[in-house]
Amino acid sequence: MRELYKIGEVSKLYDIEVSALRYYSDIGLFEPAVVDKDTGYRYYHIEQFNTLSRIIGYKKLGIPLKEIKKKVYDANIDDTLEFIDEVENTLVIQLKDTQKKLDYLRKQKHQIKRLKEKNFDYELVESPDLIMFSYNFYLKKQNIENESALDIKAGFSSIDRRFFEYSRFGRFIDYEKFKDTGEISILERGLFSTDKDFYTDDFRYIGARKCVRCFIDSPKDTLDSEYERIYNYIEEQGYEVSGNLLEVGLYEYISNDVVRKLLEIYIPIKI
Repeated sequence: MRELYKIGEVSKLYDIEVSALRYYSDIGLFEPAVVDKDTGYRYYHIEQFNTLSRIIGYKKLGIPLKEIKKKVYDANIDDTLEFIDEVENTLVIQLKDTQKKLDYLRKQKHQIKRLKEKNFDYELVESPDLIMFSYNFYLKKQNIENESALDIKAGFSSIDRRFFEYSRFGRFIDYEKFKDTGEISILERGLFSTDKDFYTDDFRYIGARKCVRCFIDSPKDTLDSEYERIYNYIEEQGYEVSGNLLEVGLYEYISNDVVRKLLEIYIPIKI
């Protein structure tokens, strides 16, 4: 079996550009075993292929070439194992993050499909465990009396930035006041997520409860009539409401030049 292979042959074997192999040689990362003095042809020994496989594998993991050079040539077995552990931990974190993004995307897909199907029936459900970055809770904790956008933004500095990718804006609405006056009175507003990994002391935990869940698909300026519909349903069914209504924003879109909102509503009840 042949032991030496030209640079073009190695390029085809490993699906790597010739220019990349030349660059690896120039920086001392992967040099040919033999260079013909007369022709300048570069030849690689078959025993070098394992090293090239490791280089390509590490590069696919996004590891810089300078770092690869250290771990391929300048590290002992213990250092290499420590390096692999570090890369593995990084990949596990990336995998979790990717899974969260996939879950978020699937939820978006489900919500949009539901919007398309207009399947907005009332359901008795267990509400999900939630964490909430409550604007009101944060301001009270910080002894801030007058709410301002800058005061609220300051609270974000202590939060993992990824939280904002997986959270939804929502608000608690005073059910009893709406029942008595027909007015939408907002008690508390903030950002909600089911991912408790983001929880810190700046969050409020909201446990699961038995709820009536429904959806609202409505222009912004006609929400009052939608809540009237919900109130009538609750009264007709004879449910005893045990807390305030939770409204979570899901989707906003334009239809016939009108901005519409798709909202998920939870009304806690006693069973």
